[in-house]
Amino acid sequence: FVTQDSLDLGGKTFTFNRVFGPDSSQYDVFCEVRPLLNSVTDGYNVCMLAYGQTGAGKTYTMEGTQTNPGIIFRSLDELFNNLHRKEISHSWAVKMSILEIYNEQIRDLLLPPRSTPETIPEIHSSPEGVYVSDLQWRFI
Repeated sequence: FVTQDSLDLGGKTFTFNRVFGPDSSQYDVFCEVRPLLNSVTDGYNVCMLAYGQTGAGKTYTMEGTQTNPGIIFRSLDELFNNLHRKEISHSWAVKMSILEIYNEQIRDLLLPPRSTPETIPEIHSSPEGVYVSDLQWRFI
């Protein structure tokens, strides 16, 4: 596993903000992304990405278990606690989408299991940034 902040492979350099070792806890990972939640309450969009090979623990990191929740559940809990503290001066609407890219296929994780989407989500780039079309969005 990688212990440095960059890696040179085949003429390409890959740079990492943070690398977590096998002894890292769910809480350790959450503490690293926690500052992003302040950006949400400041009105910015936020994307959290887990990347790695099959079996590396991406789903566990994002979802966790009931007794040891992952990034998604810890982040939502923290986000709503932050919003509750600011509620006096603002009203809020929060919406989210969740997707998985596996074998170059985009899967909308907010669709019911084994359902077929009406349109296939696609990645697009525009002057405003990168986005994925045709995803389900849910107000939470």
